[in-house]
Amino acid sequence: MCGDTSEKHYTYVIFNPIPNKLNYIKLELGNYGDSNVISVLVLSLKEDVLIMPHPATPNSTIYFENVRKEILDLNFYNSTGVLLHSKKTRKNKIELRNTNLPRGLIIFRINAKGVIRSTSKFVVQSAL
Repeated sequence: MCGDTSEKHYTYVIFNPIPNKLNYIKLELGNYGDSNVISVLVLSLKEDVLIMPHPATPNSTIYFENVRKEILDLNFYNSTGVLLHSKKTRKNKIELRNTNLPRGLIIFRINAKGVIRSTSKFVVQSAL
């Protein structure tokens, strides 16, 4: 560093991250003090799907695997099997904001090319 004020890029390794929670990192920069706190979400999908936070709120996100970036059909049903909401994505997550899901138990299904990849359930705490 010694007087060099140009921006530098660093890499770091979190040796024992807490899975499925935000992990916080702060770098000690010698005479310059500490860096800003950086948060990193380390995901570990033990099941096919991870919903955070759960019970679901408008700020919840559903994470799932989609390594090949396939077009996935996501369908949300109530406990009697009525389709409530559908969405297509190539991502590996969706936010529940603006899905208009009602409070209660929701069944969530992921389809790829007409084949069911995953079925899961979650609870909506308050109407989304």
